[in-house]
Amino acid sequence: MDKGTDLTGCRLALGQFSIWYNKRGIMAREIRETPILFGEDARRFLARMEERHPEPPEVRAQRLRDYEFMKKAYELGMAEKRAREAANGGIDPCFRTV
Repeated sequence: MDKGTDLTGCRLALGQFSIWYNKRGIMAREIRETPILFGEDARRFLARMEERHPEPPEVRAQRLRDYEFMKKAYELGMAEKRAREAANGGIDPCFRTV
């Protein structure tokens, strides 16, 4: 195994957070447990969850435009990938197979 792929690491604890390091840098942070709510906090949380917050029409329109744009970009990229595969006997030279 070469030095760049060594995934052994160490943990550095910083107060409430702990960070995992490897030879290439920061990997990820541990996820803390979700706190359990009791009493007034639980009542406020449930009341807040029952409230409706409708999405404004202009925000919805922008979100749908962004979705359509990304969908077209994905479809174009996949069409180009299929064309490369068809031209090279089913192998896409731009991507290595792992």
